[in-house]
Amino acid sequence: MKKIFPVLLVLLVCLLFFSACNTEANQSSSNNTEDSTEQPSASDTSTKAPDTTDTAPECSHVAVVDPAVAATCKDTGLTEGSHCSVCEKILVAQIETPVIDEHTPVTDKAVAATCKDTGLTEGSHCSVCEKILVAQTETPVIDEHTPVTDKAVAATCKKTGLTEGSHCSVCKKVFVKQETLPKTEHQYTDNRCACGAYQDSENLSFTLNGSSYTLSGIGTCTDRRIVVPAEHEGLPVTQIAEEAFKKNGSFFEIILPASITTIGRKAFYECTGLKKITIPAKVKILEFGTFEGCTALESVVLPHGLERIMAYSFCGCRALTKINLPSTLFQIRENAFIDCVKLSAVTLPTSLEEIQQCAFYNCSSLTLSYSGTKYQFKRITKGWEWCANIRSALIHCTDGDFDIYYD
Repeated sequence: MKKIFPVLLVLLVCLLFFSACNTEANQSSSNNTEDSTEQPSASDTSTKAPDTTDTAPECSHVAVVDPAVAATCKDTGLTEGSHCSVCEKILVAQIETPVIDEHTPVTDKAVAATCKDTGLTEGSHCSVCEKILVAQTETPVIDEHTPVTDKAVAATCKKTGLTEGSHCSVCKKVFVKQETLPKTEHQYTDNRCACGAYQDSENLSFTLNGSSYTLSGIGTCTDRRIVVPAEHEGLPVTQIAEEAFKKNGSFFEIILPASITTIGRKAFYECTGLKKITIPAKVKILEFGTFEGCTALESVVLPHGLERIMAYSFCGCRALTKINLPSTLFQIRENAFIDCVKLSAVTLPTSLEEIQQCAFYNCSSLTLSYSGTKYQFKRITKGWEWCANIRSALIHCTDGDFDIYYD
């Protein structure tokens, strides 16, 4: 009993202590309640805002898929995810996936070695990360050529030729060297080679005239195309004598050298086989009857520098269809083109100072043009007889037509 009493006493003291604490707390709570029921001051009323409550509705998410990104041997990837297209909230987070140890191989083609360059074996690499999967190995130059034939080139009288040869088309090594072939001899037909070269005629007759020669006749030459040499016995041939080829119809063409300065009267009179001729540049005058009666003559080339066409120069050249008069010509004598019945068109140069009577008489197919005015034309002609019987009585001038019968 004596042991129990002290214990009870301690319990009693504790109960009294807790009771006192509880009473004190209730009083404090009562005071706070009274303070809270007091009216707020003027300053409190002016600064404190009324309490409000957030009533905004929650987002109804609109899901958008964030597609997966496959990982490669070079870059990491991502799993598929999603987010709200309205508020951008992540709905399903994407997770990074690691780099994979799987390559995309591409073949590096082999390169064949040649006699000039090394080659390469076949290899491969990854087209993504460029990693070499199979390294290419250099292969050595081979001792094998690719021969190509160098064709032979036939020599001609104008150019040298070449023998056949060969070389490697890769390294250009020569196997068979081409050799140069010399020019061939001219192959003449009627004294003319296919390359355009002429062969001088032989057995023509020449007469020494001081320090030069005059071609005096055909001699015993039988060529169908006569080629007059520029020199005879070391001296120049400068003249064709009067009547040198008179009434010779055996040749169809005559080639005159540039050294000729004079063609004599009736030099080709009635050469009925002659078809074409070119007059050398140094000839200034076509003498009397130069081509009279050359009934087959079709083409005559007159030189720039020719000054006069004398009487009967082309009389009776019935096959002559055209002729170009040079701008240096100043005189056409009487009957110069009489009876050139096929002469179709002639342009008269303004250099002309005189056209004499019957110059174009009986040129029934002729149309004439004049490079000057009607006034100039009247000054170089006297009367209309110079062109009687031509097809048209009109001369075409630069300022209009001139009627020879009425103007």
